[in-house]
Amino acid sequence: MGSRWTIFDVVALATLISFSAFRFEVGTDYAVYALNYAQIQPEFWDYYLERSALDWGYTQLTIALRTLSDFPYLIFWVTSAITIVPVYLAIKKQSLNPALALILYVLLAFYLAPMNAIRQGMAVGLNFWASTFLEKRPWVFVALNIVASTLHLSAALAAVVQVVVKKWKPRTGGVLVALFTSLTFVLMMAFPPVRQFLASIIPRYELYLVPDAVGVGTYLALIFKLGILLYILHLLRNRPAEHIAMVAVGLVFLVVGTQYMVVARMEMYFGIFIVLALPNALAQTRAVTDRGKSLHVAAVVALAVAYFVAYLGNYAGLIPYKTYL
Repeated sequence: MGSRWTIFDVVALATLISFSAFRFEVGTDYAVYALNYAQIQPEFWDYYLERSALDWGYTQLTIALRTLSDFPYLIFWVTSAITIVPVYLAIKKQSLNPALALILYVLLAFYLAPMNAIRQGMAVGLNFWASTFLEKRPWVFVALNIVASTLHLSAALAAVVQVVVKKWKPRTGGVLVALFTSLTFVLMMAFPPVRQFLASIIPRYELYLVPDAVGVGTYLALIFKLGILLYILHLLRNRPAEHIAMVAVGLVFLVVGTQYMVVARMEMYFGIFIVLALPNALAQTRAVTDRGKSLHVAAVVALAVAYFVAYLGNYAGLIPYKTYL
C-alpha cells in the first residue's frame, strides 16, 4: 500500500496548510495562542518554561519560534504544518483511495477541529501517523507518541489504547457490545454513590467524575459515525479489517463523552481513522459491483457535505473565515 507523490499532493498539502495558517481570529483557541506567542520573551525562556500552563513541548516550541522570529503568525504556520503533514503522510501510506480519504478528512471536520483545539490537533496528527508504524516499526510509534504527548498529554492515553486494541477485529456484534458496555458505564456513573466510591479511589480526578453533558451535536456525531462503521462492516460483509477497531473505540469515547465532555475530546484520536477505513472498504468490497462503487462514493461524499455544513453551523468560532492579509 502507498501511492507515489504527484504535483497534486504538493498543491493539496500547501493549500490545506495555508488555509489554516492564514486564518485570523478564527477558532476559539486563536486569541489564547496568539496572545501567548506575543507575550513570550525568549531571553527569559526559563521563566516561561517553568510557569507556563501549557504542555512542556508546546511551550518549548513557542520559545524556539520566538527566538527565530517575532513574526506574530509564525506559530500558526508551524502548528498547522505539524497538524496536517502527519495526517497527509498517513493517508498516502495506507489509503487505497487517497483522494477520497482527503475529501473525508476535510468534510468530516477532522481538518477543522484542530482550529478549536490547536495542541490536541497536533497530537492527533502525530498519533495518527505513528499508528502506521505500530506493526513493523514500533519504536517509531513510541517516539512519535512521546513527542505528541509533550504537546498534549492525552496522546499518551490514546497510544496505550491503540496498542491494547490493535488485535481486536470487531464485527457488528462486537461493536454493539462495546457500545452497550459504555452506555452501562454512563448509567452507573449517574448514581452519586458510584461516583463517590470512584472519587475515594482516585481523589485527584474527582472533578472529572462530575457529569458535564455535551450538546445535541455530540449525539448526532455519534449516530452519524455509528452509521458509517456499520456501513463499512456491511461493505466488507462483516469481515474484520484494519482500522475498524479504532473507529469503534472512538464511538465508545463518544458514548461516555455525551455525559463527560473531557472524554468526548478523546474521540478525535480514533474517529480520524474513518478517513482510512471507509475509502479502503469501498475499494475492497465485494458487496458492490465495480459499476456501483461510483454511486456509493457519490452518496458518501453527499452525506459528508451535509455533515460538514451542520458542523460549520454549530461549531463556534470558525465562521466567518478571515485572514491576516
